[in-house]
Amino acid sequence: MRNKLRFCLALKRLLEQGECRLTKDLADFASSETIQIDGKRVILQDREYVEQYFQKHCQGVCSDYDRLVKLGYEPRSESDLQDGLSLIAHLNKSPHIEDVKLLSASLFGQAKRIERSSFLSRILRDYWPKKQDIVLLRCFSPFYINQQIELFQLTALLGAVALRLSYLQPLDNLQKQQNKQVIAVTSENLAPFLHLNLPEGFLIYTEGFAMLESVVSFLKAIEPAVVVHFGDVDVKGLQIYEKIATRMPGCRFYPDKEILAEILAKMQFDSRSVEYPDTEYQTEEVKELAKFLNTMGGPVIEQETLLHLRPDGLLKFIRG
Repeated sequence: MRNKLRFCLALKRLLEQGECRLTKDLADFASSETIQIDGKRVILQDREYVEQYFQKHCQGVCSDYDRLVKLGYEPRSESDLQDGLSLIAHLNKSPHIEDVKLLSASLFGQAKRIERSSFLSRILRDYWPKKQDIVLLRCFSPFYINQQIELFQLTALLGAVALRLSYLQPLDNLQKQQNKQVIAVTSENLAPFLHLNLPEGFLIYTEGFAMLESVVSFLKAIEPAVVVHFGDVDVKGLQIYEKIATRMPGCRFYPDKEILAEILAKMQFDSRSVEYPDTEYQTEEVKELAKFLNTMGGPVIEQETLLHLRPDGLLKFIRG
């Protein structure tokens, strides 16, 4: 069964470029009069017919997709696209927290629709910032709270530590080891946060956008000498980095352009691709990174894949 969203996006690329990579959805659409298949490429034949077809069947889908991408969300199906727009429209009108199952039932007629969709759950977490008072971290150097609670030992014992910042006011009760510069790495996703080990400093989980405010407050309190954000290479990943970097000058994004070029040259499989909205970002650094990614075909690479391809890359980047 054809994925209408993927098909419409592929048809849009075909109209923009005159040719594009062959996909199953386009193969089903191909005919000698409209588009031609040449190996793994598709070549546009009858532009007028395809443009008319696109206007009638795909224009609205692509416009809706662009709206979500600008907000930092990349749906992979038409159902996620439409349900995502409906959920955002509701949350903009009624931002207070509700029962998730009742909300899901009222919007979609299914009480567990949101819970079973990682895409919709991510939107909900971003719009309901319930965790802005919490920092989830792993500590790899001696670091004390009120000269009594040692975060390094707690991490070794428990694996990770959740701090509620409202119980730590003022935040200057956090005290590092004397004369020791602090390294801090923020992680967008949970699996890298749980499995990475640093030689020293802090590894801090942002949960996408969900805990950014508390993460930035914690970073400002510990005054790290080095701050690196390790995130997904996608539209949302760059937005998360930008939100941290604008408030923590000197923060760097891993992977940078040089490392990305090396990784893309070695990748043995096709990654998902997306058009990065380079003009929508705020800082010149992120705009340039987005432009670079567009010149490389708009690759989307998740943190877990980056770790697989460059297991020691992050640690070398921190030291460099």
